[in-house]
Amino acid sequence: MAAETASDIPVHDRADRFIQRIEHWTGSVGQHVDVYGDPKINAELRAWTESVETTELEFLENYLRERRCLTNEPGFPVLCVEGYARIAELTVGNESKRVFVAMSFDDEMKRTYRNAIKPAIQQAGFEAYIVGEGRSTERIEDEAEGSIRESRFVVADFTHGNRDARGSVYYEAGFARGLGKPIVFMAKDGTQPHFNNPHFPHIFWNNDDDLTEQLTQRIRNMPQLNAREQNG
Repeated sequence: MAAETASDIPVHDRADRFIQRIEHWTGSVGQHVDVYGDPKINAELRAWTESVETTELEFLENYLRERRCLTNEPGFPVLCVEGYARIAELTVGNESKRVFVAMSFDDEMKRTYRNAIKPAIQQAGFEAYIVGEGRSTERIEDEAEGSIRESRFVVADFTHGNRDARGSVYYEAGFARGLGKPIVFMAKDGTQPHFNNPHFPHIFWNNDDDLTEQLTQRIRNMPQLNAREQNG
């Protein structure tokens, strides 16, 4: 069923979903897909990209053509080399059970990680990882980037008190977005995330029990984690 309300998903994420579905329906390189003439494909693509109207699909198709991910005449898209390259980027870590956690490392957040974040991720069937847990000899930045690449998704907590927000959390979340990794945004009640982060749906939590419950449920409901099953 197609989306009934405007999507909260960023346009580039919806575009990624568009080419992933095109790749799913393509039996061979160079084959086109009739995205408007075939009612079943049209409905499924609208649902997959959370598009209310077919005009939104047309916009996403043009967006992808401008980025040289698609070719052929409008309405019958064919994946280009850049499109396949983008899909390859999106599938790195898709089989991984690792979840990278970006957060402040003050004592309170360390306790929250041990008592709530890590248990929630485990309850959802994944393995939490924070910088330093693997005792890597790499620079912190290199370890973080490598771990994000290898992770299925990222949990980013933007909680900060009277001190300034930890800039590396924003960097790591931005790096993950650039790779097309799903991100769970969250912060303790009372925290005001900076930049454009308020535009993304956040988990605002009160205590460890509340965070564990909300985070476990959010992970279990993430459609991106079931992409392979839905593609089957």
